[in-house]
Amino acid sequence: MAFNQVVNAAEITAVDFNGEVIGQVISNGMVISSDGANIGYITADSLILNEDNEVIGGVVPQGVAIGTDNRPLGKINSDGVVRSYTGKPLGRALPNGLVVDEQYNVIGSILFPGLIYSADGSTIGRLTGAGTYTNLDGAEIGFVSANGYAYRKSGDEYILDGRLMSSKMVVSLSGEFIGSIAPSGKVINFEGKEIGSVHANEYVYDSENKVIGRVVLSTFFSKHPGFSAFCFVF
Repeated sequence: MAFNQVVNAAEITAVDFNGEVIGQVISNGMVISSDGANIGYITADSLILNEDNEVIGGVVPQGVAIGTDNRPLGKINSDGVVRSYTGKPLGRALPNGLVVDEQYNVIGSILFPGLIYSADGSTIGRLTGAGTYTNLDGAEIGFVSANGYAYRKSGDEYILDGRLMSSKMVVSLSGEFIGSIAPSGKVINFEGKEIGSVHANEYVYDSENKVIGRVVLSTFFSKHPGFSAFCFVF
């Protein structure tokens, strides 16, 4: 499929690991191909599994497309095509959050607007829908790189400030869900009790500075040559 081909996509579009549209996700979680066949279902972490429980794709990631030059790329269409703000097709978004061109060169990634935390766990700003890094009062501070690091402009230089956290869920070191992240950066368990704080390294520390968990990650593998493994934050 060429990048400039028009696709009549529903609100949630399923694509394979080459960025090709394979179907639409309907209200019951099933994925239906263009010819009406049931080809699989969506999981809680937005992957698409077939009837043999094999991963065949994922949903089109929706967020902010940031280029490898750390500048916003443009708009993500519902069919996964990333276009510049003038409408020029630049590439397509893969289920793992990478943006590739027609030769499958990585030209950027999809970041999800969220809060930015410093190394000591303080909430210092946010990534906006326009792709800018602002403080909590809305003043522009700098930029967020394609790999999620926030940089503050200082004179003619940029200084690392912290890390973007788009995920809200926290798991223990053994993989069990233990709570969620509040806007303050504090981690609250499912009974509403504060149990720690999240730091820029994505780990959660308790009041004694001991690691008790980390932000939820999801990893899956692609069969496309040159893309052996991916990891991205939800």
